[in-house]
Amino acid sequence: MKLCLKYTALFVIMILAAGSMAFSVEVRIKDITRVKGMRNNQLMGRGLVVGLNGSGDKIKFAPQLLINVFKRYGNTLKLADLKLKNVAVVMVTATIPPYVKEGDTIDVKVSSLGDAKSIRSGMLLQTPLMAANGKVYAVSQGPITISTPSGKRGGASASETTGYIQNGAIVEQDIKESIVSNDTISLYTDKPDFVTISRIVKAINSKFNKSVARAIDAKTVKISIPYSFMDNVIDYLASIQEIKVIPDEEAVIVINKTSGTVVMGENIRISPVVVSHGEITVSIDVGKEGSVFEIDGTSVKLLVQNLNSIGILPADLISILQAIKESGALKAKIKVM
Repeated sequence: MKLCLKYTALFVIMILAAGSMAFSVEVRIKDITRVKGMRNNQLMGRGLVVGLNGSGDKIKFAPQLLINVFKRYGNTLKLADLKLKNVAVVMVTATIPPYVKEGDTIDVKVSSLGDAKSIRSGMLLQTPLMAANGKVYAVSQGPITISTPSGKRGGASASETTGYIQNGAIVEQDIKESIVSNDTISLYTDKPDFVTISRIVKAINSKFNKSVARAIDAKTVKISIPYSFMDNVIDYLASIQEIKVIPDEEAVIVINKTSGTVVMGENIRISPVVVSHGEITVSIDVGKEGSVFEIDGTSVKLLVQNLNSIGILPADLISILQAIKESGALKAKIKVM
């Protein structure tokens, strides 16, 4: 690899991912898959926040909801009698993880729906949280916490219209889930990949010395439950999740265009090529002479190390790598952040 160049030095940060999964790193099946039937569920509800010290909604929507709240307790209020600036209408959202049981608590997020300036220090009144099927699975209530942005002290800002309540909702009923369907268990990989799926299937079948697993598509493995495990599916699944495989990964180079940080597998290779970019000429061809840098090897790691040593700007690094890729000499995806 040879570089012919004249350039003003500027320090560029470089990080090399020396061991990505593409380079013979074993991982557990558990770490790259999820079990069908084990999933999060979204909950949502509309509620009222009180105690806002004048920073609440100016619109009449909030007082009307407050009238409805009091009506449930047998009290009658008139809209004309209410001039409330300490009340805000909010949307309360939460995510309920799999296997959460009745009586467990989950975090909730509270966001203003009206024109409130701030919901800081407010108290969320009891709010039912429903799933997409219209059933109530949790009830939320409590004081709202808002994180003040760094460098800001006091006063209201756009960020003060959204807050959270840690452990702010109590689960009222379990969400029924089943991981077994027709005496089979299905696994979904994090990313669709035919090579990875094939390796998972072979590893599982090798573990049990029989064809219990088969690939459905690039993301799904269906596993039959042997008769001996019909009453012990949990142990069967646990033993499968502990099996180690080597997942296949695409060659990817990630570049942060602001800092110049480069993240990649150290063994991504470049074929012989010559690229000219401004005052920089990159010649990757073992045997030529007369260059400022001469290094044995054609890896992206060596190229970036040499470009980094002369302080190349991130924008130039991106342009050079993209030009090499377009020439067909670099077999990797380039992601610019």
